[in-house]
Amino acid sequence: INAEYGADIATERETYEASRAGLNELYLLAKAELAAAQERISHLESDLDMEHKIKEDVDKANGLLEKELRDKEDTIEALRKQCSDVKKLNLTMFSKVQDADKKIAEKTESLKNSEARSEMSTSELSELQQRNKE
Repeated sequence: INAEYGADIATERETYEASRAGLNELYLLAKAELAAAQERISHLESDLDMEHKIKEDVDKANGLLEKELRDKEDTIEALRKQCSDVKKLNLTMFSKVQDADKKIAEKTESLKNSEARSEMSTSELSELQQRNKE
C-alpha cells in the first residue's frame, strides 16, 4: 500500500507540477499580452492627444482666418462706401463745373452782346457827331 500510496502521490505531484507549469505558462502569456495591450493603449492615447492638439490648432487657425475674413469684408465695405461717396462728390463737382461753364458761356455771350451794342452806340454817336458837324 505504501508503494501504491507513494506512486499515487508521485502521480499527483507530477500532475500538480504539470498543471502548475501550464498555469505559469498561461500567466506569462497573459502578462505579455497585457503589457502589449497597455503599450498599444498608451500609444493610441498619445496619438489621440496629438490629434486633439492638432484639432485645437486647426480650430484656432480657422478662428483667426474667419476673423481676418470679417475684417477684410468690413474693409471692403468701408472702401465701397468711400468709393460711392467719392463718386457722388465727383458727380456733384462735375455738375457744378458744367453749371459754371454754362454761366461763363452766358456771361461771355452777354459781354459780346454788350460790346456789340457799345460799338454800335459808339458808331452811331460818331455818325451823329459827324452829322452835327456838317
